[in-house]
Amino acid sequence: MAVETLQSQPYTLGPSGTGIDIFLVIIVLLVARRVYRGINGIRFSYPRVLRIPVVYTILTVFYSALLPLQYLLYPLVLIAMGALLGLLFGSSVQFFRRDQQLMYKRSPVIMSVWLAAFIARVAIDLAFPQNLTAAVVVTLLLGVTSGLVIGEAFHIIRQYREDYASQISQLPPDQNA
Repeated sequence: MAVETLQSQPYTLGPSGTGIDIFLVIIVLLVARRVYRGINGIRFSYPRVLRIPVVYTILTVFYSALLPLQYLLYPLVLIAMGALLGLLFGSSVQFFRRDQQLMYKRSPVIMSVWLAAFIARVAIDLAFPQNLTAAVVVTLLLGVTSGLVIGEAFHIIRQYREDYASQISQLPPDQNA
């Protein structure tokens, strides 16, 4: 009788079926929006540049606090290492004008690493929801990507201050728009 009941139920993705499906659709939409804006340009403002690094840092600290104490330091070290890499690869950020608005395009390297790490984090978290090793890996990936976006944001603000703050009207128009 129990076997018949299990066989008659439709297959569902993940532990809660529709809930996971909706979650995945939301994730895909958020990723698509983030990648689209990274490629086509984001309007520059200090709050826009700083929002993602602040959110990622808060998430990294939150997830790190859930780990056993022996793992607590690793994500924080990876934030620092990721920030250095973000400074290095963030130099390919491009500023331009679109409709008299100051815009910037994100570094393709950082955006690609962020995308791969984000997909890996979601996949690992869904595949191994109650596994300590998976939780550590997800938190470590979050630490690295937090550092990357912190380094990139630092570079964006530094480049804006050094090169464009006094000459916004002289920025080139977007070649791809």
